[in-house]
Amino acid sequence: MNPNDEPPRFSICDENGSDETDTNLRAYLESLPADKLAQYRPDWTDEQLMAWEENFRDDGHLLLVCCTRDVDVEEYRAALEDLLVTRQQKTVQ
Repeated sequence: MNPNDEPPRFSICDENGSDETDTNLRAYLESLPADKLAQYRPDWTDEQLMAWEENFRDDGHLLLVCCTRDVDVEEYRAALEDLLVTRQQKTVQ
């Protein structure tokens, strides 16, 4: 390999195409208490969501350890809403 060449990049993905950060984010969301999740409102602004979560850094990314990339409020919101929909579907079944 030429010293000027960058090493190949890859991500650890599961069968759904998720990487390590996706897995850690979902595990983090799963650990949130049900009463906290019940407070969430989809119409909150990004700033309101970040204040409710309390784990966003000043740069707007979630403080999440052992991750290969940063999680912004948009990705957090999408994963959170996905979790809530999944839980709702499980209670209906």
